[in-house]
Parts: sequence; C-alpha cells; structure tokens
Amino acid sequence: MLRRFAAVVVMLVLAILGLVPAAQAQTYIAVSYWPASMNVESGLGTWTTGFIVLDYSGVFRPPFGLRFTYASGAQGNWGGPGWAGFTDAGTDTIWSVDLFWQRSTGNAVLRPFVGWGSMQYSTDFSLIASGTETFQISGFRVGAEMVIMSTGPVRFFGAIAYYPSVSQHFVDDTGAITDASGAGTAFDYVIGAKFLPPGRNFGISAGWRGTSYTSNGCAGCIASVGYGWSGWFIGVSFHP
Repeated sequence: MLRRFAAVVVMLVLAILGLVPAAQAQTYIAVSYWPASMNVESGLGTWTTGFIVLDYSGVFRPPFGLRFTYASGAQGNWGGPGWAGFTDAGTDTIWSVDLFWQRSTGNAVLRPFVGWGSMQYSTDFSLIASGTETFQISGFRVGAEMVIMSTGPVRFFGAIAYYPSVSQHFVDDTGAITDASGAGTAFDYVIGAKFLPPGRNFGISAGWRGTSYTSNGCAGCIASVGYGWSGWFIGVSFHP
C-alpha cells in the first residue's frame, strides 16, 4: 500500500511540475472544504469529519489524462453506542488516482476512467483503552466524470466511481478486538457547479459529495458493517 501511494504522489508531483505535459485549458488544481457526516451501519456510530480535499486533473497525452484526489480531516461530534463517550480523537483519509479518456461533444466533456482508491477511518479510543481502531478499504475502481458547459461563466459537473471488489482491513490495538480482514463493494460520487469569472484563471465551486461501503463479511470485526461519508462542500480551483 505504501509503495502504491508513493507512486501516486510521484505522478502528481511530475504533473504539477510540468514534467508530464498537460494541456493548460484542460488542467486544474482544486482545494475544498468538506464537512462530512459519517454513519456506521447497524447504528454503531456517527461522527463528523472536517475534510480538506485536494484535487488535480490534467491531460498529459490527449485524449488521456490523470486525476488525483486526496482528502483528510479530523473527527468530532461522536455518537452511537460504539463511539459516544469512548473517543476524543480520530482522523479520516480518502484518496484515489485515475487514468481517464476525455471525449468532448458539443457543450459537454465526458471522462470515463479506471483507477485505484482507498478509504479509511482511524479512531483513538483513549477514553476507555490505550489504543486505536483503524478500518481501511482499498481496491480497483471504474467510473465516469461529466462537465457541462453553459453559455455563461457557470459549469456543472458530476462524477461517480464504483469499486466492484475491495479488500477490507480492520486493525485494533486496544486489546478489545482482534485484527481482521474481509471484502466488499463501494462507490463514491460528487455533483456540483463551478463559477469561472471571465478573464480569470480561478473558479469557485460548491456541491455535494459522498461515499458508501458495503461489507460482504469481516470475520473478527466488531460487526460486519458498512459505512460512508456525505455532505456539502465549497472550494476554489486554479486553472494554470
């Protein structure tokens, strides 16, 4: 996993530095704030996460391009019998890297893609035990992104990715639960609008994004459950 992530970071850095040539009009870097709500199925737990999200997208060999997303944030406002009163700290992380094929038609741009992604929460249960519980899924993903141009400065966009088979890893070092692994399916999505002031190389975007994971079983986990984040976001994008 670390080797995969290192490779993703190297590709992103090369793209930003221009060592992987990208068409300027088709490249953007975006930063957004996503205050998401997390829900663990079976009523075990809820919390909020203040994600900072970094997105990069660039065409490096037309019509092929690279898209990278990294989101990380601190947990808060825990609820449910599995979390409320047991924890006072935690971090959630989501990332993905995709290779897309771009097709422009009329006032729309379509980008089917394939890639790899990961979602993880890590909660410190220091109020009842000395240790951390980490739940991570990762796997191959396939999906599509669409951008619809308007006659004015507003663009509408949406994307969805499906993980047909992800690996699931549960690590608990509090001593209460044994480590475990399993499998499942997942998807993530985003929909929103972007305002691009005429003559400027930046835009302001807002919309809704979310994720969902469904477990096919996790022997040894506290329960065989799924989870997901969802919520509104607002951000700014730069178009070099």
